[in-house]
Amino acid sequence: MIKTINSLKGKFSLTVTLLIIFTATISFSYGANYFSDVSDSYWANQYITFNADKGIINGFTDGTFRPAEKVTKEQSLTMLYRSIYAITPDIKNTNYTEKYSSLLIDNKISDWAHEYVGYAIESNIVDIDEISTMTIDYEGQPATRQEVAVWSAKAMSVSASMDSDVSYYLDYDEISEDAKDYIHIMYQNKIMMGDPNGNFRPKDTITRAEFAAVTSRVYTYLEQHKYSAYTYLGTLNIEHNAISIINSDNLVKILDINSETVYIHNGNNIAYDALPSNDEVLVAYNSYANPNKLFIWNEEIVLNGTVISQQSKEEYNLNLIEVQLENNATYKFEIADFTMLYDENNNVLTNANELINKEIKFHTEGLKIVELKIIN
Repeated sequence: MIKTINSLKGKFSLTVTLLIIFTATISFSYGANYFSDVSDSYWANQYITFNADKGIINGFTDGTFRPAEKVTKEQSLTMLYRSIYAITPDIKNTNYTEKYSSLLIDNKISDWAHEYVGYAIESNIVDIDEISTMTIDYEGQPATRQEVAVWSAKAMSVSASMDSDVSYYLDYDEISEDAKDYIHIMYQNKIMMGDPNGNFRPKDTITRAEFAAVTSRVYTYLEQHKYSAYTYLGTLNIEHNAISIINSDNLVKILDINSETVYIHNGNNIAYDALPSNDEVLVAYNSYANPNKLFIWNEEIVLNGTVISQQSKEEYNLNLIEVQLENNATYKFEIADFTMLYDENNNVLTNANELINKEIKFHTEGLKIVELKIIN
């Protein structure tokens, strides 16, 4: 009952299934005045109010916010963690304090910051060699604008464009070479744009008010990009560390990749340098089902494997099965409205739970199953 599909070498069209759930802008609340030292007319009032609403940046017990106070490195990672948590509460389910306990204690990281710094280490937001710079005798050290830009960009998990030239800042020569990509990301996404004089001031510290503006914008970005899924059909183009798909109408779609992206070619892991450039392919991505995994197919997609689990995500209207393929790799595939399910006797199935622990053969379009049959 598994039907074949037309060869990918036939007429190509662009098949796009964009399931990006987003809000175009944040609606800030202007009414509440939480802090005695933040007036309604203060330039950062909207950002401070928003952060307070979301629990990202808190005030002090005396009712002040202290907007001009410098933000420490520990505080920066804490606020970025809370920005992520406000979008993805599931991160609270895993605590890396114990895993990095020795490192955190040896470097005199404050007890209250262990959870947040541990998460930043595990998520590659901060490098381990940066931990020793965070405190001196338990006193938190101020974060620089360059550090905040790098950590924020990493927290957003977004890749830079082909050209990370930051010469649009007059003081670009003061920016560290390994920070330029991240600072360019912040500029592209209008999160950190520099000062009115055209400088970025990478070595300057950052105030609580300025950081409130950054975390508000980071939250906006994360909210807009928290879930995406697509399927594209066309010619794979790779140049200047960027991947794009060109369809039969010569429309170009640049794919969002980063250093964490894993490439799956015809069901098997493949290195970036080995990707089939200039081949006609089908590319699929689902940030929830298989985060950081880009699937590339240039042959008929009929697979065999064993169903390990079934999962539904009502928020994204997803019905997923986790399948261990014959090569022992495990991925999640979507059972769509059009998916046809059959048992070993070719009877139609209506419940995906009946597939658990069953050996199956299935035809998939990207990550969406078209037809599936139990074979054992």
